[in-house]
Amino acid sequence: MWFALLFMPKSIPWVAAAFVLFRIADIVKPWPASWVDTRVTGGLGIMSDDLIAGMMAAVAAFVAWYAIS
Repeated sequence: MWFALLFMPKSIPWVAAAFVLFRIADIVKPWPASWVDTRVTGGLGIMSDDLIAGMMAAVAAFVAWYAIS
């Protein structure tokens, strides 16, 4: 989640948008997050999956922010 906020403006609407995008990416688990989730075992797999979901959310939120600004 924190990775999704790294390049975003620190305002309530953008934080909420980044959170929602992260939760969607974490629940849906698109590739490569699904691949890591199934191949890497234990806590490292869980944390890696969340990091990839955060990266995906960061890219989506940054593209939305760039398009709106």
